[in-house]
Amino acid sequence: MPSIDPNCKLLLHCDGSDASTTFTDSSGTSKTVTANADAQIDTAQQRFGTGSCLFDGTGDFLSSVDHADWTLGTNAFTVDFWVRFNATGAYEQHFYSQVQTASTYDCDFRLDGASNITFFYRDNGTMLAHYSAAWTPSTATWYHLAVCRDGTSLKFFIDGVDQSWTANTAIGNNSLSDYAAAFHVGAYNGASSASFNGWIDEFNFVNGTALYTNTFSPPTVPYGTADPAKSYAYFM
Repeated sequence: MPSIDPNCKLLLHCDGSDASTTFTDSSGTSKTVTANADAQIDTAQQRFGTGSCLFDGTGDFLSSVDHADWTLGTNAFTVDFWVRFNATGAYEQHFYSQVQTASTYDCDFRLDGASNITFFYRDNGTMLAHYSAAWTPSTATWYHLAVCRDGTSLKFFIDGVDQSWTANTAIGNNSLSDYAAAFHVGAYNGASSASFNGWIDEFNFVNGTALYTNTFSPPTVPYGTADPAKSYAYFM
């Protein structure tokens, strides 16, 4: 799998020169991505390529304006990326979110404190999906995280291992709403004290395909590049 899925709607390799605030969408959908506050490329850390996105935990985030591609409905989907924490603690750190009205119309994937990870989707205050799992990540370590909807199942993987997380509200056949809101990476609803503190690399948002449905080996090269174990490239 390092092919770029035909249903990929946002792909951020986070490559470029050090301290650059230019983030290119490689999905083929040409989304414009804006770096906010001090969010920037850091060439000192990367899982692949020349860099990753550095967030300092004090209001940094990436954003892309509202688009029909963010609407999940009943589609299969995948959100996966590599993450490295600079710090963990008693506060929330958000990986990605889309928020029309806080605590009413919102979706969020985050680390709660230092020992729990949560994904939820809420419509007019009603949870359409709410999952959590115990996880105590270390700092200075790269992890591959993936959330995938496959039919009525929502799965979460750390380094390719199915975490069998708790369904506080099972997704079932629920249709995940269309929000009139920007898409954020690294924060909840823009700048907040709950911003992510660390590095994110190879952020991949796929609307229409569950890339991972069982335990797997995480990608060893960026999406859309040649797999060294193969004799050809995986471009689609």
